[in-house]
Amino acid sequence: MKKLAVAGLVLAASLAAPAYAQMTGYVDIGAGQGKPKSDSDTDVSTSRQTVWAARVGARFTPNFALEAGYEDLGKYDFLVGGGSVKVSSWGVALVAIAPIEQFDIYGRLGYARTHQSADTQGFSATDNQNEAYYGVGGRYNWQNFGFFAEWNRHDKIKIDYWLAGVQLRF
Repeated sequence: MKKLAVAGLVLAASLAAPAYAQMTGYVDIGAGQGKPKSDSDTDVSTSRQTVWAARVGARFTPNFALEAGYEDLGKYDFLVGGGSVKVSSWGVALVAIAPIEQFDIYGRLGYARTHQSADTQGFSATDNQNEAYYGVGGRYNWQNFGFFAEWNRHDKIKIDYWLAGVQLRF
């Protein structure tokens, strides 16, 4: 039984080797502007705020990547009573990629753990939410670098944001 398990492991590793040869790791960093979705039930300002993101990923095939990252989604003022709320998020996402020569067009679907920290009139409160996030973007690739622009949305907290940034592949 042990010999069969070892033989199966060796066979699986040898068959998986070509897939690992295609894998490319990368690091993204980008900055842009975010804005809460404007609707009647919001109690925060809908002014634009600076956002930034840092991600690491692995592109397993030319068409799919898996990534994890951190996003600072900005600090927004309350409309009533003063104070503000700061929003940040950790997440993982599956990225579907359509390569077209030196360009990539991609879509992202992920899971995020979003943290909101509010301060108002001497009181503070925090809230954590599990949510979906998604987005679309494009990237120009040059040697081991890429330059990207993308739009993303966090579903429960209703923040849309644009990012522009760079990617380093290794």
